[in-house]
Amino acid sequence: LSINKFYQDDFKDGSMILFFISGISFEFIVITKIITTWIFFQFPFIIIIPLACLMLEVDQSKILLFLITFIVGSPILAALSSISSSMNLLNDKNFVIGSIVVMLLSIPVIIFGVNIVTAPPELVKPQLNILLGILMLTIAISPWISAICIRIALRGDNV
Repeated sequence: LSINKFYQDDFKDGSMILFFISGISFEFIVITKIITTWIFFQFPFIIIIPLACLMLEVDQSKILLFLITFIVGSPILAALSSISSSMNLLNDKNFVIGSIVVMLLSIPVIIFGVNIVTAPPELVKPQLNILLGILMLTIAISPWISAICIRIALRGDNV
């Protein structure tokens, strides 16, 4: 729900311009925002997931798979949120584009995350490897894409 606010507050109050002037790279800012967002919003679920699974009487072998898929999948979603929010910096009226981007790109994460938990044991490792590949790709490209969008937004704001 707070995808639109990922960079919006820093952009509106001039913090992004100060980062730009001070020489801090936008890629570093993006990586820092993704990590802090994951720590504050998604890390607490690592404690909640096992408790909820125990309350719902889920098999103990499945609890570990739930945690692994969450630990691998949640940074992907945080990185996709970063891309979406940076795309919407100059868009004050319609945030549907960012939501569509996140929704479309998160479908493989959801599919492989669910399949890892429900698949037979011999298919868990290949699907986890695919999910790890998606994580590596997303973490590799999201700082660059978000930084490019932030630069474009700063140029458009100063014009």
